Amino acid sequence: MKVSKKLLSILLSAVMALGVCASGLMLSAGLEVDGTSYIVSSENDLKDAISAINAQESGEYGIILDADIIVGDDLQSAQLKLEKNTVTIYGENHSISLVKTCITVTRNSTLNLGSANYSKTLVIEDKPPQTGNACEPLVTANKATVNMYEGVTLKGRNGVDTAGGVQLEEGEFNMFGGTIEDCRSDSAAGGVLVYNNSMFEMSGGIIKNCSSSTRGGGVSLLNTSQFKMTGGTIEECSSQSSGGGIYAASSSEINMSGGTIEKCSSVNYGGGVYLSANSVFKMTGGTIKGCTNSYVGGGGVCVGAPGNYNMNSFEMSGGKITDCTADSERVGLGGGVLVMNGSAQIKDGAEIYNNHAVTAGDDIFSYGLTTGRNPTTTSLELGGVPEGLVLTETGCDIDGWYIDGVLEGEETERWDIKTFAQKYEPSADTAVETQIALKAAVGKYTVTFVDEDGTVISTGGYSYGTAAADIERPADPTKAETDDYTYEFAGWDPEIADVTDNATYTATYNETKKEKQAEEPEEKPEEKPEEKPAEVKPEITVKGEDRLTLNYRQSATFTADAKGVPEGGKVVWYLNGEKAGEGKTFKVENPEDDYTVQAKTLDKDGKEVAQSETVSVKVKHGFLDKIRAFFTDLFSKIFFGFLDGACG
Repeated sequence: MKVSKKLLSILLSAVMALGVCASGLMLSAGLEVDGTSYIVSSENDLKDAISAINAQESGEYGIILDADIIVGDDLQSAQLKLEKNTVTIYGENHSISLVKTCITVTRNSTLNLGSANYSKTLVIEDKPPQTGNACEPLVTANKATVNMYEGVTLKGRNGVDTAGGVQLEEGEFNMFGGTIEDCRSDSAAGGVLVYNNSMFEMSGGIIKNCSSSTRGGGVSLLNTSQFKMTGGTIEECSSQSSGGGIYAASSSEINMSGGTIEKCSSVNYGGGVYLSANSVFKMTGGTIKGCTNSYVGGGGVCVGAPGNYNMNSFEMSGGKITDCTADSERVGLGGGVLVMNGSAQIKDGAEIYNNHAVTAGDDIFSYGLTTGRNPTTTSLELGGVPEGLVLTETGCDIDGWYIDGVLEGEETERWDIKTFAQKYEPSADTAVETQIALKAAVGKYTVTFVDEDGTVISTGGYSYGTAAADIERPADPTKAETDDYTYEFAGWDPEIADVTDNATYTATYNETKKEKQAEEPEEKPEEKPEEKPAEVKPEITVKGEDRLTLNYRQSATFTADAKGVPEGGKVVWYLNGEKAGEGKTFKVENPEDDYTVQAKTLDKDGKEVAQSETVSVKVKHGFLDKIRAFFTDLFSKIFFGFLDGACG
């Protein structure tokens, strides 16, 4: 049934006064709730609704806010505890303010904050008490599930000894949308604490401006817990210790295939992500950018720390780490990635570039120190740098890895725009286990010469400071003249200078106007009498067998090559001086004696106009020649007669 806002209020009063619930109500906002729903406008309404739901054995229920509600006071903590069933809270653009209390979900129950197709907002926020501090997160899931959707905001809680926003213990949290903001903790995660075999999956929404005094400003994973990030954003979160965006410890695991960790910061280790105590981070997509560490390093990611925190693992086969900084003059290692204790596999598809470290390793620093007070064990497997990445300092396409301050434990020059330093070629089969600092960079500046129309004439790579005189110039280009002007190469614009950056020089030309001459009257060509084609002198030659001696009764064909045959004329053949045929070819069949062949050209009146040389042919006609011819002819007749009979 559809109910107006005013009528809904009257019905609500009656319903709550009778202590019953509303079922299948259609709100003015267009929200339709299947099953049993409770419309609440006060703290007592909310408590009564939760108590009624907990009293049911099973089912799906809705709690619909009809007003802003404050829960708890300065004298008493009033925990809102869901112990059974599936409950969805619909905000209807209202808020729940929690004073010294939280919403707790237990015993395999499910709490939905909003829903997938619901557009109204819900705010769950901390309301500071007059005395003391709240000591619990806003939402806790203990062996239960919490789903959070777009339009929902959790904000403002300082969890002291717990998380500020959401805390899981053997629980599951699915963040499809919404916002967790301005939450803090003195000892755990500011935003979300994932504890004791819990699972947090983030596919949307944002965690921002959350902070921790110890670990995990945005998210903290402890005791074999998991965080799967396929979307959403963790932004401007911070830790006074480690893991400004995410902190993972105690055999926990992070899988990141999408989403963004941005502008997060920490003091000790890992501005974006920190791994400790046998934890794993697998990055196949997504972006970590603009994160900062202000002491040891790992502006983007830090793998382990000195001490007994071995076997941490970072594997990156996709995604991007960029614009991150290790911003400390005391240490400041690995602006993008710092491998302190554990292993890192940076594969070909990974993009780590345009990061900065104050001391060494703008993009990667692998510690690998096996002696001293704080020995570490590191292993770095490194792939190539993907094509198409541009280095901010030069504007050039990055062409590989370069040593950036340390190689095999020895201090080296750092890469800069003047020296470029030594290029490093990683081995696909060998992991680096000693100290090394790397930067994805370029080895040369590009100097380009182009024609007036922008066509590239030549390019070359040069080190910083190369003198203008040492830059190889192409041959002077040319420009085609027009009807009115000619052009002469004048030089390059701008003037060629010493190499300090990428440079492009464009050809320039001086133009000269052509002088126009007076037009002379057009001379008509002298008419010449029509020339008749030259007459071809008649002639004829005979072509035939290459051999002039043939076997007995061996036939032969002769061809006449006649030129200048008059109109109506013809070619006539003579055998032994007697006329024997006409046409271009003539065949002598089965000759038994020597003979002569001659061709003549006759005009239409039969008059001879050309004759060929006489061809004399000798025919072998001895006894043996005749016998051989006889048997050859006989064999042919028998053989072909046999074939005719077989086919018939």
